[in-house]
Amino acid sequence: MKHKQDPAFSLATELAEPDALVTIGASSLLQIGFLSRIRRSPQFDFQPTQTLPPGRLDPGIISMLPRGANEVAPPLPEELEEWFGPTGRFPAIKIGKRRARSAEEMTAPCGLDPSC
Repeated sequence: MKHKQDPAFSLATELAEPDALVTIGASSLLQIGFLSRIRRSPQFDFQPTQTLPPGRLDPGIISMLPRGANEVAPPLPEELEEWFGPTGRFPAIKIGKRRARSAEEMTAPCGLDPSC
C-alpha cells in the first residue's frame, strides 16, 4: 500500500483458528476490524459480528499505510508509462460525464445504445 500511496485500504480474509471471517479497514485516522465466527454444522452460518478492539489489530497491517513523503523512483515511472500510458496495455483515459438514464430510457426498444 505504501508504494501506491493509498490513503486507506480494507482487507477481508478467512481464518482457520478461530474459524472466522475477518474484515479490517485502515486509514491514518481510523483502524477498525470485525470478526464473525463461522459455524459449519449442523448448518453453515455466520455468528453475530464482533468489533475487534483497536489493540487486537496487527501493527504490521497498519504499517502498510504510507507515512510522510515518498518519491516515485525509477523504474516505477517507466513501468507506469508502460502499463497506463497512451500506448500502454491499460491506457488511462478520461471518462466524460454522462447523465444517469431513467428506467424508461433503459427499457426503451434500443436499450443502452447511446446512438438511439
